[in-house]
Amino acid sequence: RLLTPSDPLFTYPQLTRGIKNRQNDETRLHRLLSSPKAMEARETQDQSKMNALLEEMNALVYGKGVSPQDREDFLMRFGCTGHTSDILDYLVNDVGKDRGFVEVGAGNGQWARALTDFHGADADGDSWDHSSSSRLRNNNIRNNGKGWEFVLAYDNMQELPLSPQIYHGNTVPAKKYFYDNVRQCASHVDAVQGYPTRGRVLLLVYPPPGPMALETVEAYANAHPENDTIVYVGEGLGGANADKEFFEYFLGTNGNDVAAERNSKEQQSQLQQKQQQQEQNRHQRQKQTFQWAVVKVMDVLSSPGGKGFEKMFVLKKVACRTKK
Repeated sequence: RLLTPSDPLFTYPQLTRGIKNRQNDETRLHRLLSSPKAMEARETQDQSKMNALLEEMNALVYGKGVSPQDREDFLMRFGCTGHTSDILDYLVNDVGKDRGFVEVGAGNGQWARALTDFHGADADGDSWDHSSSSRLRNNNIRNNGKGWEFVLAYDNMQELPLSPQIYHGNTVPAKKYFYDNVRQCASHVDAVQGYPTRGRVLLLVYPPPGPMALETVEAYANAHPENDTIVYVGEGLGGANADKEFFEYFLGTNGNDVAAERNSKEQQSQLQQKQQQQEQNRHQRQKQTFQWAVVKVMDVLSSPGGKGFEKMFVLKKVACRTKK
């Protein structure tokens, strides 16, 4: 369906409840850390009290019965949010078939790796699983000598979920789940504007809060008419990913493109440049000849503990009359 400013696509009930619970958990965590029993545990270094405190903290941060190791095991295999076999099948055989993907903010590359392996298994007529992933990945990158990659993955390598110093190429998680061809990029905008990404599907998996997601989407959509499909995996409006303007862009509301002013003199020049760019983007959106439609929404595999409320949204550009 075509998206309109009043469309509830990004404000689903699960997220609304989740955000409220998350705020309550943050308040409870703050109270716990400043409570007398927490101070007593720190002062006495009593192991049993420290363990009880840690268990309470873990329940608030990760979910009841979920340990930091459980969370890290999930991160190793999937990244911040998980794919399913249904998602991989749909992305490979419907969305990205004959097009491929460009993923920006790929992190350690778990989604790029899974998509590449699934695509390779599908091409070979094999069933997909991680046990045969190394063979499939290498065969797919070479693609019978043609050198075409099903997923072009980029990241600035500044905030990787798992440190490459710890999870280096010789570790089991890296060999089994990570993509070994994530390209380092200085600019997420530049990553989607070149010829190699033309016509590919843009994949954004759990982008950070802030303007990165919108800047990437706008650069991709404006770079070439063939850049018409976006797969966004993350929480909706008010959640942990992107910003308000990102969701308003798809809904056609444009939003307020002026960033909040900062006080330091050193930041004023950067702020002015950013405002100028945002104003240009606003005018570009006002005269754009397309709007966005939602093609499909799918449930993802959330991290253990029930603290995440992500979904996968597939969005497509649809031509419309030019605005004057």
